[in-house]
Amino acid sequence: MKNFKYKFSRIMLILLFAGIVLGVACIALNVVRIANLIKSNKQLNAYETMSIIISITLSVAFIVFALSALVRSSYKITEKGVVFSFGFI
Repeated sequence: MKNFKYKFSRIMLILLFAGIVLGVACIALNVVRIANLIKSNKQLNAYETMSIIISITLSVAFIVFALSALVRSSYKITEKGVVFSFGFI
């Protein structure tokens, strides 16, 4: 049983890196949004709070998924067939 590193196509690498950049930008914009809300002394309502939390959580989850796909993607050739592994999956 041999283990080989998965080689992504150029377009897939571009999409993964673009997604990571967009995820970091989303987190940065939400941190700026939180700072502006704190600076203006406005009370946070439930909608703003939940939208910030969900946006940051989804961005972090996508960044972790994309980085793990880039670092730990591999495939194994066994007697029964080929087994693919993309990051945490």
